Amino acid sequence: MTTDLSELHKDVATTVDETVSSGWMVNVSLIAEKLRHRHEHLNIALEDVEVMVMQCAQRRQFPMEFDGSANGADFSAQGTGAENGGQVRSGALR
Repeated sequence: MTTDLSELHKDVATTVDETVSSGWMVNVSLIAEKLRHRHEHLNIALEDVEVMVMQCAQRRQFPMEFDGSANGADFSAQGTGAENGGQVRSGALR
């Protein structure tokens, strides 16, 4: 289980870094839902993953958005359920 949690932490960091390096703002809710689904076997609460995403973005001083529109999204293996994979374009980053 520790290995699984460390993999989740690495996935959080990688996803947050990729989001910002692509010119997107970190949408905490959407990214957390995507990661929670990807690591479903851990049976971890969405709120706990949101905290991980938020802390990661804060440590890196990345811009964040708290949009709860992940509710009802389809995070199946074929797609993320969000148009931009849980990312929101920020004009300030360009």
